Amino acid sequence: TVVTLTATPTSPSNFDGWSGGGCSGTGTCTITMSAAKSVTATFTGQEPCPTIIRWKGEYWANTSLSGPVALCRDDQTVEMDWEYGSPDPIIPPESFSARWTRSLEFTTGSYIFHLGHDDGARLFIDDALKIDAWTTCCVSDTVQVQLQAGQHIIRLEMFESGGAANIELWWE
Repeated sequence: TVVTLTATPTSPSNFDGWSGGGCSGTGTCTITMSAAKSVTATFTGQEPCPTIIRWKGEYWANTSLSGPVALCRDDQTVEMDWEYGSPDPIIPPESFSARWTRSLEFTTGSYIFHLGHDDGARLFIDDALKIDAWTTCCVSDTVQVQLQAGQHIIRLEMFESGGAANIELWWE
């Protein structure tokens, strides 16, 4: 009997490879079963996000929001001023990025979203880009958005490339 094993990691884990049973590498593992065999799939990565009840904060140790998430946490607000530090000791104080996501209930109306940031930032509402300030240094941006009553997904992304680091989002 031939058995093919496939390892599929869940984000943000990585599949590092097979061992035992004649399998190696990171592709599929095909073994012929003529007797009992033991095969191990090795995964590494961060524990999954905790239960999120406010802002889902995801942090990367690079400026491009790429690769495995280094830190995921439930942030109470998006009003951070790390000065010359970082969100957590596992994140470098220079060259990091972050994403916050939250579903919020709005009533029908016109809202002004305010975004203060150092360095770059982008604001999405229901996956539509509303503020695109993916540049360095310190700025404040605003955008007026008409929303219908109901749940809306707010997503904020930022990167820090050097110097002070801060981000703040609010609306009226």
